[in-house]
Amino acid sequence: MPRDILAGQINATVNREKRPKLKCPWRAACPALATRLGIVLSVADDLDKSFSLAFPGRAPMSARDTRRRLATELAAAAAAYQVAAVIPHCAQCTKPCCRLDVLVLELEWKQVKVLWQLGESRPAFDRRLAAGQGPEEIRAGNGLYYAHSKPCPAYDQSCGACRVYGQEAKPDGCTDFPVYEDDGAVIADLRCEAVNLEVLTAWLARAVGPAYRMVKSADAEFPFLVTLEVKKGASRG
Repeated sequence: MPRDILAGQINATVNREKRPKLKCPWRAACPALATRLGIVLSVADDLDKSFSLAFPGRAPMSARDTRRRLATELAAAAAAYQVAAVIPHCAQCTKPCCRLDVLVLELEWKQVKVLWQLGESRPAFDRRLAAGQGPEEIRAGNGLYYAHSKPCPAYDQSCGACRVYGQEAKPDGCTDFPVYEDDGAVIADLRCEAVNLEVLTAWLARAVGPAYRMVKSADAEFPFLVTLEVKKGASRG
């Protein structure tokens, strides 16, 4: 896939202005959910237990909650699903996103400087990049930088871990991938092998409550991006 298309793809995938900055308190509390690697999950049993751990002492939303509350609940549920199902799978993933062989990583200058351990100023780096003398995996555009085709410098390939996990240098796109709330809906990126769309849909449905139903739709240009929207009215089953 041409790099200009990939750069456009990251813009279609990531909208940082709309996404809330999530602080998830469940990182140590949620057990792993089923993934596509063969672990069987009973939505009626195991999901209930995991949901209770993610949202202790809180019942699912009612139909009286506002749109803002709904978006907040979806953001929290998406973050909790990441902790329960995605993060535990990273160490054994067969297609790590951190390799950047398929994905494009959107970066701010301060992140580029830390991850690539640069000692020069931004203008000096930009000149070097424009002259073709910078890291070949980085290109600039719209005031940001895009990395592709080589593993992220923070990726520890020996154990499949991120060296800047939980630090300011970690890009927002990494934190959100592959499931995040955007403008009152949840976006799921199926390029991540840890995402089980059926389990995720059931997880979100439990979070919003029986007065709502989840509606799935795939992006026409990038079908691996699936939008999960909340609609009023109970599910038909």
